[in-house]
Amino acid sequence: MMRKLLLGTTAIVGASILATGQALAAEPPELKVSGYIRFEAWFAGQDEEQQTGTPEDNLNASRGYHFRIDDAEIRFNANGVADNGLEYGGKVELDLDGASTIADEIVISLGGAWGTIFLGQEDGAEDLVKVAGFSVLSGQGGWDGDLDSTVNFNSDLNAPDSTGWDSGDATKITYFTPSFAGFRAGVSWTPDTGQELSKIIDDGGSDFENHIGVGVEHKGNFQDLGWHVSGRFGYAEPEDSTEPVDEAWGYSIGARVNYMGWSLAGAWNDNGDSGVATGADGDAGQWWDVALRYSTGPYTVAGGYFRGEIDTGPAGDDEVSIVSVGGNYVVAPGLDVYAEYNYVDDDPADSTVEDNTAHVGVVGTRISF
Repeated sequence: MMRKLLLGTTAIVGASILATGQALAAEPPELKVSGYIRFEAWFAGQDEEQQTGTPEDNLNASRGYHFRIDDAEIRFNANGVADNGLEYGGKVELDLDGASTIADEIVISLGGAWGTIFLGQEDGAEDLVKVAGFSVLSGQGGWDGDLDSTVNFNSDLNAPDSTGWDSGDATKITYFTPSFAGFRAGVSWTPDTGQELSKIIDDGGSDFENHIGVGVEHKGNFQDLGWHVSGRFGYAEPEDSTEPVDEAWGYSIGARVNYMGWSLAGAWNDNGDSGVATGADGDAGQWWDVALRYSTGPYTVAGGYFRGEIDTGPAGDDEVSIVSVGGNYVVAPGLDVYAEYNYVDDDPADSTVEDNTAHVGVVGTRISF
């Protein structure tokens, strides 16, 4: 039903584009280049410095410190407007980690008074409206950053992950309505969640197919008060596999409120039974977070809390708690420095696996252009 609705909407939009006449552009699309580079120094102390198992498959954080280019990204955006009012554009986003260049997002957009269509490798409607506590964090992002590069997590749900029911950057088609009184809604269809760019299609792998993602949001403001509220849902069918798993489904609600220099945000996320072996006990987990930020002039400080739980079956629940505090200082336009501290409590359900408590500090600088 959802696929028929999405295809029907797409056909109507396509017909409306053609009906407006010849779509000649007054000028060629304007190309803009942007991006950023981050360098960080990490320091950590934790109870379990090295996991068991083969070194190539497990993190060895016994040194307790390291430098890293946490993230480097270049974005190419081209946008134009045709004489008939059609808005069109394209985006190519490259992630660079020093060893390789990865085309993270490649998408064509078409828009007008009827809404906007995205075609290609882009986040789904269920992700584009996302708001959560980590939305207001400073530093490297706390629990939404790269703590797993240093912390030996033995519990699965240790970050704000929407396992299975979030389509990620898989190739898809997405439609968003125009914004009306601050409200906007979108729907995405992803035939194969493992299909990106020219990757060979595998209809019998461990991914999901016929993914439908839905996102609804409202943004508004009144004098010094502003807000952003979102609701997200995703559903997908498992591909044929030698190990049958449950359908992927889940939902999330989140909100952010801004007043003067303050921002308060939080979210609740339920992954349902997404990807859990058919007939097995347990689920894919739930998480929630909340964070508060204050900004004045070039200074920003923020802090928050994350809690993730996943039912592993008879053994009980994996539980992860993270407290993050940090701050940013804008040195000059496009240049800022930041520092962050994270306290991590990892409590896996498996009694044969050690709990882990970690203290992680990060100092970094970022160039944006």
